[in-house]
Amino acid sequence: DINNYIISDKLKLAQKPKMLIDKTDEMIQLLENRFYYNGYISPSGVKDYMDCSLRFYYKYISNIRETNEFTSEIKKLDFGNITHEVLKILYEDVIKQKKNGLIDLNDFFVIKNSISGAIKKKIRSHFKLNKKNKISLEGNNIILFKIMEDYISRIVTLDEKYAPFEVFSLEGGKESGFLKKINISNNFSVNISGKIDRIDFKNNVYRIIDYKTGGDSKKIKGFEDLFSSVKKNRNDAIFQLFFYSLLLRNKLDDDNPIVPGLMNIREINNKNFTINISIGNDKVDTINEYLNEFEKLLSEKLSEIFDKNQPFTETEDKDNCKFCAYKNLCGN
Repeated sequence: DINNYIISDKLKLAQKPKMLIDKTDEMIQLLENRFYYNGYISPSGVKDYMDCSLRFYYKYISNIRETNEFTSEIKKLDFGNITHEVLKILYEDVIKQKKNGLIDLNDFFVIKNSISGAIKKKIRSHFKLNKKNKISLEGNNIILFKIMEDYISRIVTLDEKYAPFEVFSLEGGKESGFLKKINISNNFSVNISGKIDRIDFKNNVYRIIDYKTGGDSKKIKGFEDLFSSVKKNRNDAIFQLFFYSLLLRNKLDDDNPIVPGLMNIREINNKNFTINISIGNDKVDTINEYLNEFEKLLSEKLSEIFDKNQPFTETEDKDNCKFCAYKNLCGN
């Protein structure tokens, strides 16, 4: 007789304990030196903490930096950076020539005809080429050059329709006075700052313009979502605009309306294109009324960073780990 026996056990993946690092007095002192006495925290620093406080520890306390491999191709991040820099120099050159920040319709003939040359100039500096080196675009870089040229032309055309306006700031940061002290719990203070793409002024209204080459959404369901630790529930682009608006209000001597806007380059040709953001079903025509609440929530989030009872902890949202430069340090 043949007897069949099946022996089995319930198998499951071993649960790796979540990695955490307790905060020490020395770490708190390092944080205070870095973000108050000797510097500031930027929107990306706060977003790093919300994504994964362990990543924040590696990056800002252990000072383990992400590596950038050299390549002769324009990468996605470089594409955005070069686009931003080209838009800056296009308007900067006009401002220097006129010796004032007013951009009127007559300026756009020069601006439009300078786009191609400005892109080549920034690509030259990107690849660290000297004046004797000729730029020879090949393969994928030719396509990216044309896309970049098209994107920038769209923005300039939109600006031409909005003109005349005054450029208040281009790529303004700490050195331009965009720095604010925030008092947090436990008697600590933090400086916040960041680099703002553009601020213009027209009809007594300040517009904060953030250029986006991706498909960032202009909507959030609720205000508290800006500080969610679950990245898909948060809108980092809108968080950044609130952050910048706080910096601008702190710099201004007046109470004129501040309008934050995302200039999504891919959407500019859409019929009903608008730069305005929305909270729920409400379009934000001016952000001033929201800023006190945003500062309160930001202060609470910054307080967590300095709270010794809250260790730096590996995130539970594994989507944050997919492209994280530090994932091998925590076994992901």
